[in-house]
Amino acid sequence: MSVATALAWVLERHEPDGGAPPLFGEGPVIVWAPEPDPAPLLVLQRHGTPRDLEIVVTFKPDAEVLAASGLTTVCEPTLTEAAGAVVVVTRHREQTLVHLADALARTRPGGAILVAGANALGASWYEGRLEDAGFELEVESKAKCRVARLRRPAVLPPLVSEWAALAVPTEIDGTPLATCPGHFSAGRIDPGSALLAKVVPPLSGQVGDFGCGWGFLTWSVLQKGRELTALHLVDADASVLRLAEDRLRAPVAAAGLPLTATWADCRKRPPGLPLLHAIVTNPPFHQGDRQTLSVGLEFVTAAADALRQNGRLYLVALRNLPYEDALNAAFGTVRMAADDGAYRVWDARDPIPEKARAARLERQKRPR
Repeated sequence: MSVATALAWVLERHEPDGGAPPLFGEGPVIVWAPEPDPAPLLVLQRHGTPRDLEIVVTFKPDAEVLAASGLTTVCEPTLTEAAGAVVVVTRHREQTLVHLADALARTRPGGAILVAGANALGASWYEGRLEDAGFELEVESKAKCRVARLRRPAVLPPLVSEWAALAVPTEIDGTPLATCPGHFSAGRIDPGSALLAKVVPPLSGQVGDFGCGWGFLTWSVLQKGRELTALHLVDADASVLRLAEDRLRAPVAAAGLPLTATWADCRKRPPGLPLLHAIVTNPPFHQGDRQTLSVGLEFVTAAADALRQNGRLYLVALRNLPYEDALNAAFGTVRMAADDGAYRVWDARDPIPEKARAARLERQKRPR
């Protein structure tokens, strides 16, 4: 069961024929970080009366799922004086508190705000913080999730300003870069990226950073680059991509280079990019709480599709994740460039055309 199930259940109970009073007055409702399940959003769209929704989704695959159901999403909220808001708890406490502060600021006095979260993500912890701030809550439980309701007061309590201040970026020493709550490796350079930055040689031509995060690998490429012609940031998270672009635009321009930023799912070739001479990447290796190889393997094939015939991929990953077969299926030459006991850096060259990869991988699996 999911937060979407619990949220849809609460919303349906408060529809005109559901037996409970309506939650929202007339006007639009803002929704922060919903799961990629259209069910509660479609209920909310008709809740009480047909209404506009502003659905804030920064993760490209989730936005694509919702778009397939006819729902339009935005990367940043724009509404003020909304009739209400829905905040879905994320895995990052500070990020969720920022969303709560924004929801309260953008909702008109008296408007309802729902806070929905899984028990496993500490939904009750947020209820405690809201009660600490002086809010009165009504809470319903369903499907191992909780949905808390509160009303926006005319004057917001001081704690809300403290939550909003968490959105201020944290600077990364020695670089022009910064991070915000919810970003991977927020506030520090992760050891895998640090190893890759140390090992990668000076690159030339068009260079892409797949899953760029807040831009550390692109910054490192820029520092070493000899004959670069353009740098390309690509990430599925619009929030971190926007921050990376903002922080890198000036130093990249000072080097006389163009910089592009593409909001895209890096598990497939990003649209609109030229064929690249090189790609650097530190692909994600978790889905939720589970370590996984599948996302990184899709990064490998997407990179092979995005590279020129003699292009190179530099990839860093936990040393226990078996990338070698996938790399050998997608590239003509593969070598391990570094192994520090925790991470490995792979140098893969000469991408193989897509049609030839499956046969190559099958041959690799045959007993020798």
